[in-house]
Amino acid sequence: MSGVWSVQRALASLFAAIALPTCVMLALLTPLGQVADEPAHVLRVASLLHGQWIGRRAPALTEDGTMRLRAGLDADQAIFGVQSGPEQHKLVQDDASRANAQNWAGFQYFYPIPSVAIYTPTFYIPAAIGMSLAKQAGAGPFIATYAARLANAACFITLGFAALLLARRGQALLFCTLMFPMTVSLAASVNQDGMIIGTSVLAAALLTRSAVPTMAGAALPQSSPYWIAALLLACIVAAKPPYAPLLLGLLIPLPRMRDWWQLRRPLMLRCAVVGLVLLPGLLWGWFAVTTVATAFSKPPYEAGPLWIGPRPALFDETNAAAQLAILMAKPLRFLSIPWTTIIHDPALLPSAVGVLGWLNVVLPDALYLLWYTAVPVALLCDLIAPRAGTRHGGLADLALGVVAAAACVLGIYLSQYLSWTVVGNATVQGPSGRYLLPILPFLALSLPVFGLRGGERWRAGLAAVPAVAALAGVAVLPPVIVYAMVLR
Repeated sequence: MSGVWSVQRALASLFAAIALPTCVMLALLTPLGQVADEPAHVLRVASLLHGQWIGRRAPALTEDGTMRLRAGLDADQAIFGVQSGPEQHKLVQDDASRANAQNWAGFQYFYPIPSVAIYTPTFYIPAAIGMSLAKQAGAGPFIATYAARLANAACFITLGFAALLLARRGQALLFCTLMFPMTVSLAASVNQDGMIIGTSVLAAALLTRSAVPTMAGAALPQSSPYWIAALLLACIVAAKPPYAPLLLGLLIPLPRMRDWWQLRRPLMLRCAVVGLVLLPGLLWGWFAVTTVATAFSKPPYEAGPLWIGPRPALFDETNAAAQLAILMAKPLRFLSIPWTTIIHDPALLPSAVGVLGWLNVVLPDALYLLWYTAVPVALLCDLIAPRAGTRHGGLADLALGVVAAAACVLGIYLSQYLSWTVVGNATVQGPSGRYLLPILPFLALSLPVFGLRGGERWRAGLAAVPAVAALAGVAVLPPVIVYAMVLR
């Protein structure tokens, strides 16, 4: 058995062996609603049960007692009552018993949730199937929501296992992305982010099987993996437009510099595919923004220091137009505001590895340190080919991957500044490290690979470090959840 396959199969098997019990335990132990933004995502899943593929606008009561048009969803009223929110940190057994005894209300209630109302339904379908099957079997909303979690977990594990078996390189970094405590927690919830991360890993794995055309005038890759990856990326971009730069992965591997002119036609065709894959996201975004999207309500506030209009300037909601005017007044702010936010955010890296609950359940310091070590070791592992003399990729691919990753980060922060941050603020409000996780697989795709004597042994030794980090997670996460969230 070749070194690539021995390490690859070992990581795939280890992923399945760890992710399955960990996801099941987290799905069942974590109180409903105690994963970031989960109550809103549960309502999105419940809205699919009666065929609501996108939210709608309707008048809703705001905090100041006025009625305003808000984007939201229609869902069975009982589904909201079985969950807790960020204000309830520990599960009380009596509350769980009452929630379990609650029946479906049988009618839909409008919930103003602008953030979730405009999302595509794609990544909610597994959870909706699980909830629907449980409901048809006679389960109430409490059990049906747990069924939705388990359905999401099953789909995530399938995506991850397939990705690790199919990837021809980058397996160690893909494994890390799948096994971060943050990823596993999201996968065991109804939050769509877990599904997006798993889909991103599979798309990158499939693209490692794509080859550069070798003849002038050659057509696009005819292999199924390339087109399946393109479809998966289309789903991701439609759900979260800031990830659009990941479509540049469809251009990897780039031809060598001396072959650029000869292979210009297939490269241009791949660029056309990027545009084609972007189109569904653009159409969905245009429809959602023009027919559904609304501002977010905020407690009354005075505009921040970057406000360019007269004062006093009081707002009680977000205002994308005002934020865009602030950015356009000094275009350098398109870069400086995200950069300032990132370098002054001490929670960015920990929240990428895993700060659970509503970003209030911190893991042991030793586990963070282990993962901070595992990621660079995984990068080193993925740079090594199993056999001497093997080489793949180059600086052009790496540069493209870095540019795509940086553009994604910039897009994430700018979108949060426009849509969620209070007007005139000097930093971006809202971004979390978990938003960066779908980017990592495409860095794995762009890494060059170099042959090394004894490469298979080096790879096996280096891959042991992320394996140990993943094993530590399965031992630590369930007790942390029980201690932090379950009232004994």
